[in-house]
Amino acid sequence: MRLLMIDDDPDMVSSVRTVMEAAGWEMVSAANGVEGVEKARQLGPDLIILDILMPRKDGLSTYEELRSEEALKRIPIIVMTSVGEKLGFNFSASDMGTYYGHEPEAFLQKPFEPTVLLQTVQRVTRR
Repeated sequence: MRLLMIDDDPDMVSSVRTVMEAAGWEMVSAANGVEGVEKARQLGPDLIILDILMPRKDGLSTYEELRSEEALKRIPIIVMTSVGEKLGFNFSASDMGTYYGHEPEAFLQKPFEPTVLLQTVQRVTRR
């Protein structure tokens, strides 16, 4: 199965890659939303892990674009972010659902626990 991770933090991408490749996933990454949407169109991944705070195109705009395209809107998305910690307010999947009309399949806070990430991926991709 193929995972696309859209995140500008190379250390985070490397950490997720280590966990996911050990679990048998092929992983491709993009450093911002513009690149991420383009790679999603090209690759049609089985799962997307999306950060919120990124340069060029933030994760919220990226989420909205991914969900608006017919060919991409059924790809499960796990939002993994530290936005609450960095900006000092709570932010959740239900907040995204209220604003966009649909929630991401899962919402994880950074830093992540590898076992929680794997359990979340299994749950989300089992649907």
